Amino acid sequence: MGISYYFMDKANKQVGPLSLDELKQRGITRETPVWREGMPNWVQAKDIPELQAYIVTPKPYINEVQLILILCVIFASILFLLAGRFVSAFVASWFDIYPYVPGIAILIIGVLGIAFSLFYKKRKMNKKARSLPKN
Repeated sequence: MGISYYFMDKANKQVGPLSLDELKQRGITRETPVWREGMPNWVQAKDIPELQAYIVTPKPYINEVQLILILCVIFASILFLLAGRFVSAFVASWFDIYPYVPGIAILIIGVLGIAFSLFYKKRKMNKKARSLPKN
């Protein structure tokens, strides 16, 4: 059968032993924890040279919460820009700023927040060494 591999699925449950072809069918990603006999600890699939051809690139997606947050930030930014246009001279002089500045600042902060939430990846790999699989 060749070398047998084990990997951790999305629920952090150990799956295996599997051959290279079976691993490919399971759709492992670069960050999937993988172990085989002779390895002291679990490592990410990207760190095992023979698995490079079997790694699947996941499609990026936005979940419902992120979509709602993005829409709220955009809506709030538009409202703030419109409100800034009609802000009274009293409020503008009270804050000593030009009326559009708050809207532009909120828009920039919103765009940075959206960019951060979309491109930030959380590492799910524990720093603790996981126990080896039981035969």
